Amino acid sequence: MYFISAKTFAQTADNPGSLLINKIADFNSKFPIEKLYVQMDKPSYFINDTVWFKGYLVDHNIAYSSLSSRLYVEILNDSNKVVKSIVVAAVSGLTWGNISLNDDQFHDGNYTLRAYTNWMRNFGDDYFYSRSFHITDLNKIPWLVKANSVLSSAESKDNVKVNLKFTTLSNIPVNGSDLKLELVSNKKILSNSTAKTMPDGTLNLNLPLPDNAAVKNLSIIAQDKLDAKKKVTIPVIINRAKDIDLQFMPESGYLVAGLPISVGFKAIGEDGNGIDVKGSVFDENNNELARFNSMHNGMGKFDMVPQPGDNYTANITLANGEIKKVPLPGIKATGTLLRVRNQSTADSIEVSVLASPDLLNNSATYYLVGQCRDVVYYAATIKLARQLIKMNVAKNLFPTGVVHFTLFNSNQIALNERLAFINHADNLKINIETDSKNYAPHDSIPLHISVHDAAGKPMQGSFSISVIDNSKVKNDHKNGNMVTSLLLTSDLKGYVEDPEFYLEDNKQSATALDALLLTQGWVGYNWKNIKGLTSAPQFAAESEYTVSGRVTNLLNKPLVNSSVFLLSTGKMHLVKDTITNAEGHFTFRNFPMFDTTAFVLSARNAKGKTIKAGISIDNAKPVLIKENANITQQLVPWYVTVNPIQGTDAAQSDILAESLLDIKSHQLKVVNIKGKGTVNGSDNVNGAGNADQIITQTDLEKLGKLSLYNLLQQNVKYFRTSITKNNSSEFFIKDKLAKFVIDGVDLDKFYDKPDDPLLNDHFDYLKQYLDYISAEDIAGIEVSYSMRYNMAYDSKYLPNDAIPTVSNKYAYIEITTRSGNGPFVDRAIGVFVYKPVPLTQPKEFYSPRYTTKTNNTFGDIRSTVYWAPFILTNKNGQAEVSFYAADRPSVYTVTLEGTNLKGQIGSETQTINVQKDKK
Repeated sequence: MYFISAKTFAQTADNPGSLLINKIADFNSKFPIEKLYVQMDKPSYFINDTVWFKGYLVDHNIAYSSLSSRLYVEILNDSNKVVKSIVVAAVSGLTWGNISLNDDQFHDGNYTLRAYTNWMRNFGDDYFYSRSFHITDLNKIPWLVKANSVLSSAESKDNVKVNLKFTTLSNIPVNGSDLKLELVSNKKILSNSTAKTMPDGTLNLNLPLPDNAAVKNLSIIAQDKLDAKKKVTIPVIINRAKDIDLQFMPESGYLVAGLPISVGFKAIGEDGNGIDVKGSVFDENNNELARFNSMHNGMGKFDMVPQPGDNYTANITLANGEIKKVPLPGIKATGTLLRVRNQSTADSIEVSVLASPDLLNNSATYYLVGQCRDVVYYAATIKLARQLIKMNVAKNLFPTGVVHFTLFNSNQIALNERLAFINHADNLKINIETDSKNYAPHDSIPLHISVHDAAGKPMQGSFSISVIDNSKVKNDHKNGNMVTSLLLTSDLKGYVEDPEFYLEDNKQSATALDALLLTQGWVGYNWKNIKGLTSAPQFAAESEYTVSGRVTNLLNKPLVNSSVFLLSTGKMHLVKDTITNAEGHFTFRNFPMFDTTAFVLSARNAKGKTIKAGISIDNAKPVLIKENANITQQLVPWYVTVNPIQGTDAAQSDILAESLLDIKSHQLKVVNIKGKGTVNGSDNVNGAGNADQIITQTDLEKLGKLSLYNLLQQNVKYFRTSITKNNSSEFFIKDKLAKFVIDGVDLDKFYDKPDDPLLNDHFDYLKQYLDYISAEDIAGIEVSYSMRYNMAYDSKYLPNDAIPTVSNKYAYIEITTRSGNGPFVDRAIGVFVYKPVPLTQPKEFYSPRYTTKTNNTFGDIRSTVYWAPFILTNKNGQAEVSFYAADRPSVYTVTLEGTNLKGQIGSETQTINVQKDKK
């Protein structure tokens, strides 16, 4: 065995491992990684609140990424549907913005913020940033609930005993309220019942659970029988042994007969979170080989030596005494193992290669590669002359982060993989100081910020700060921070519960971190892709805004040297043209900044006439959504205290209730008058909801994948197809020609009539859009055919000199899509209408200024007391900010995060006391 530095190894032509290292380097250069962290102002929100955020887009070195200039930010509901999406500009890897949580789009429930660049789509959504949070509708939450759940069994039947206590937001027991109750598992109703609360607000239930099906995200929906608006969802936290997902992951992938190995395990409960277990491993003769206990969040590890031909079973025991038997993975008769022992206080990692006796061969060559942040820092050639080969790999070869060791055979096939974490404690050191220990309501609170590196050198950088009122927001830090995200969880597959625990400086956290790395998958590339690297990236990096696509003939063959014409509509008037290349591809560049516009693209011949060519736009398709790991976690809303601990969780909920009562009373002062159904985001020239017929998003959700054409036929009054006097087919509403307007884009305006049109040419042009768009794509439809509404439409969409002669000739169908991207189709014939998602300009956070200590007439109910996304430290590493305290005494949590944009990041959290009488 011998070691050589990765750089020298790759440059040594006569070394058999050099080709492998060069392939890895080549792949990483062609597919460089982008990572993203998003700081949000707080962990939970209210209806009509605003999400304030700052995004940090970095490369593999944690320095700013220059690849992308646009960031896509979406909020998904618990059904994985995108409720709202925006695009924000990224400059030098930095971006910030805000998303309003309007009551016509959002409801009480769990949501996930997801953010990504177009380039990240090449690697799958494991690389996207996501974070779950709860949105509360205070106007629909009438009670506080304390819940305690216990699993019980009788006559082989499982039941859950739930003890509930209902109080008002004023902490008054809910006496004698008749309730309708639904026991729900993942939105499936398991049972219905009714009950009445006792004089002290308590309610004791004993509910049966199904025997033949697992329950996930179990909850009780309690609704007042006399007032349907009074309804709460109460999570029920129980774990049955038979429904626990217990997985065993042998170190480096396999159990090999006769080779000692560590086995990691992970136990996930019915609520999607880790659950503590203990147990033993038995062989076929019921001999106990090993005992184990979970260390943290259901994860742990144990050592064993599997024997040839044997099978093993783990008996796990829950806290309530239930036992479950789970088989361990099968045993391979022959193979290699990769063992890592990483002591946090040592200056090197012990890496061992173990092999079964039949593989011992001094002539066979194996390669060990160690990489971190997508760079190979260590490489060694190994000859398997004995069963155990140990080597000490210096930690200072690697930067801070997840190190990925891989063992390859002589054919460059990956045999074993193992993760380790190296922490050089070289993150930015952030200090936040105030002038006083305590402040009074409406006081000005200055913050003195200083940032240094580990050696004490002042650091310039970009930071964002959030100050939240703990009396209005539960702050449990379970989502992690910038350091845990960019250095740990972004390199691991799936959801990591309570990530901050793993980077604490103690032995317990270090041991639990190693168990985490045994049980969580690596998000890196498939080694098969390294060996067969031939294709270009599917999604381009958007270093600037472009419109690109492809032109094909009717046989879908590329049209070479075809003219492509682009015309913009809306406020920005722009005309561009270009020529397709040998693949029929075209690109338009150098666009000015714009907010809302639509582009009309057409393929033209030498005479400037539109030709019957197919036009498709790159990257126009939305990201496909698969089940999001974060969404599976059961979030507990603020108004519910689950299994309350006397004096802690219960007390915090009481404080929240008192404070949030102020918010609710303030919200009730704002009266919203709503008429008939409206369509959010509509471009209706009369204003959203002003039409003769309206089909809302609620109506559309019942129609599934029904095409827009069939939707209009079945749901729009008087909509029909008829023959005109020219014997061509057209769409009508009553006796008026139908004009289709999609996200403010009039399809007729861009129809380029040929010199010698075929029969139904215009009809076919329109129908390609109606057949392509489905009810799932649409947020609402507004139909206008009366003079009352048509006058405004005629003025906007008809030439001025034509209005007197054709007024009231048309009916208008205003179609608002969920994406707002306009009349998008995969491939349009002749003319393509493309409405890109505009860049959203961030708003400024409002922070009031108090010149006196008198009470504020309107009430300062901010839960986010202060938010500043763009704080710059100077050459001395210093910055100053200040804000005013709100009305109520409380404790504020201050969170400052950021980067020097050169590879170092930092996060710091502190608290500030606001007291009624400052001392």
